[in-house]
Amino acid sequence: MRLPEISIKRPVFMTMVGIALIIFGLVAYPRMALDLFPEVNFPVVNITTKLVGASPEVMELDVTDVIEEAVNTIGGVKTITSRSMEEYSIVTVEFYLERDVDQAAQDVRDKVAAVRNRLPQDSEPSVIEKISPSDQPILWIALWGDRSVRDMTHYADKVLKRDIEKISGVGSVTISGGRERQVRFWLDGEKMAAAALTSEDVKLALGVEHKEVPGGRIENRSNEYLVKTKGEYATPEAFNDMVIAYRHGKLITLKDIGYAEDGLEDERSITRFNGKTAVGLEVKRQSGENTVAVADRVKAAVASIEPPSGMKLEVTFDQSVYIRRSIEDVEVALWLGGVLAVLIIFVFLRSVRSTLISAVALPTSVIATFAFIQAFGFTLNMMTMLALSLSIGILIDDAIV
Repeated sequence: MRLPEISIKRPVFMTMVGIALIIFGLVAYPRMALDLFPEVNFPVVNITTKLVGASPEVMELDVTDVIEEAVNTIGGVKTITSRSMEEYSIVTVEFYLERDVDQAAQDVRDKVAAVRNRLPQDSEPSVIEKISPSDQPILWIALWGDRSVRDMTHYADKVLKRDIEKISGVGSVTISGGRERQVRFWLDGEKMAAAALTSEDVKLALGVEHKEVPGGRIENRSNEYLVKTKGEYATPEAFNDMVIAYRHGKLITLKDIGYAEDGLEDERSITRFNGKTAVGLEVKRQSGENTVAVADRVKAAVASIEPPSGMKLEVTFDQSVYIRRSIEDVEVALWLGGVLAVLIIFVFLRSVRSTLISAVALPTSVIATFAFIQAFGFTLNMMTMLALSLSIGILIDDAIV
């Protein structure tokens, strides 16, 4: 027995099925996740390598070319693009769509690991990550005020960042515009030349003198004790007594050729809010999480936080606001299109019965669709709402027939 026959011979049964679908759709609608676009994984992998102090030319020859040569042998590669900047090399590998992005990323990791010994010794391990639209930040938070950038950076990194990362659905929090505490060595060139020393000698001495090494253990018949050698300097001032070398029967310390200062790292980025120096926090959600729900939880947490005196918190960018407005606009267009379609049917057919059939078919089909969207794990986004809007015309044709 086909569906039209069931509908005619068992109208009560079909009516109950329609009502059940509407109820399921009404229950599913408020529980559905809101997002701007569907979850899409493009087969694109980024390789980022850092070498402190290296020029773009050095990064191009010693890092970028080596990595490009390695990943070029991977199967399914569509394009390879690269950018060599001061201290950074970024290689982007795009694969054909039929390639699984997880397997492609693993192949890239294997190839980069194989050429690790060909990269400069001082370069940091390459960061290999998949590129996805969901990796874009959903919130930007500004920490600003009259306090120093050092105090704001410390609070943002040690307190605020950790509190936000504990929120359900938050993937990562990245700080921009901050300057962390850093012990800096200021060296006198003339004194170093007189002592026949170079900055490399200071670097080697720091690696030898400022570190903790395992001290082994002491055992007796009944007990065992671990030995810890505390070789790290506790304060910046203590570095001034660090031994650099032995020259002409005399120990040369850091204070003989310069001094140590409790300072800040180099200023590589600047963040401002309302014309004042600020520290920015970029919040990203976990893959597959509801963007709007995560943003609401983060905003609620930020509103409840009381920063130290002289600091203020402000949400400067909120992607959930744009998502809500976009979905609301499409919803208005959807219902407006349905109402106009029903009116047009009445004007041309001049039949209340035919118009009523179409009027019932539209909301029943659209509302019931929400239950299936949630059941299959999809989200309410621009694409799904656009598809529902376009389906209004198809539903009208079917209802008339």
